[in-house]
Amino acid sequence: MLKGSDAGEMKMHARWLKRLGFDRVAVHATEYVLEHGELRERAQDLHATALGELLKKGFKPLIIGVMSPSSFPPLLYGECPEASFAGMSWLLRAEEYTVYDYDETLDLKNQIMVCNCEACRGKSPTRVSRSVDDLAEHNLIQFRNFVERRQRSEISTYDAVLEKDTMAVVGDLHIGTPQSLWHECLSKLEEVKPSYIVFLGDTFDFENGKPTRWETVTFFRGLRKIGAEVIPVLGCSDSSRRRLFEVLEKQAFRTYSLRPQLLEASPFTAETVLDLIRFYGIAKEKVTVKLVNERKAIFEHGDGLGFKRGSNLKKIAEALMDRKGPDDIYIIAHYHKSHIDPERRIAVLGSWQTVTQGDKESGFVPDIMNILLIKEDGSLRLEKA
Repeated sequence: MLKGSDAGEMKMHARWLKRLGFDRVAVHATEYVLEHGELRERAQDLHATALGELLKKGFKPLIIGVMSPSSFPPLLYGECPEASFAGMSWLLRAEEYTVYDYDETLDLKNQIMVCNCEACRGKSPTRVSRSVDDLAEHNLIQFRNFVERRQRSEISTYDAVLEKDTMAVVGDLHIGTPQSLWHECLSKLEEVKPSYIVFLGDTFDFENGKPTRWETVTFFRGLRKIGAEVIPVLGCSDSSRRRLFEVLEKQAFRTYSLRPQLLEASPFTAETVLDLIRFYGIAKEKVTVKLVNERKAIFEHGDGLGFKRGSNLKKIAEALMDRKGPDDIYIIAHYHKSHIDPERRIAVLGSWQTVTQGDKESGFVPDIMNILLIKEDGSLRLEKA
């Protein structure tokens, strides 16, 4: 092992290692390349000096650590192709569901990777993205390809990959309002038994509703019973973090006293709060799902289109066509009306909320209790509960 605190020590140690007859010498790169703060530039210069001395003396360097492209100095190591590497970063990052994309890293905790490298080719993308062993093999191959300047693999990420079975899509449950039909929705989902469920926003209503602990716990326990992977989309009534915190506060504290007091610790309360945090912690404004025929399905709540409830569905459909690619499927909710056009691959979903006071005053009648089913080939079917 070559070590030193300055260039003079590096040169002296390299000279003595040569005299002692060694032909392979290691440098612990992590000590130098990953240094932070004021010493970073000096430490990296020192590491470059060490490698330069090893090459001048005819050594074959062994670089220990730094087996991650995010901290790998390619210009430096590109000058010594005979170097070999040892380290566990590729495995440690895989255990965190972080993968290498040549010289970048991707976080797969909330995504699925589609990759054509030799570690992933021919395997289920979902299985690879959930397997530490497969991800570790992928990282090792990506690091090797990066070091040896091989061709970059084609890697893309999605929120899900629908390889088989059925994806169910529902919108606007508005849990917390007296008009919500969330229990009926769970019954229909249990009947369908999908592999994925996409909730198209306004799943809970933080603006006009008051979700109770009983509703929250029962809803999430019902989802666990169904056993599908859940993909939440943010809506206009459940996207406010401030409103979410207010709901969590009401469910976790006693609020009738002058100073709010923590409720007595109970599994019921903890389950309520944790499930809401988990659900909205992974919710996104837009979700993309890959289908088997290279098409992709895009999901949004739909309020961003700017139409009012009760607007002409044909105008909303045309706006969706302007947003999507020719082979994409585009699906929204928000308008509480159902419209599906399988040929143009667009859909607007109704709600799971009966007529509200506002609907009565405006004369609006919502389409309710519809579920959109998507197969892996992109075919669409609207079912009524």
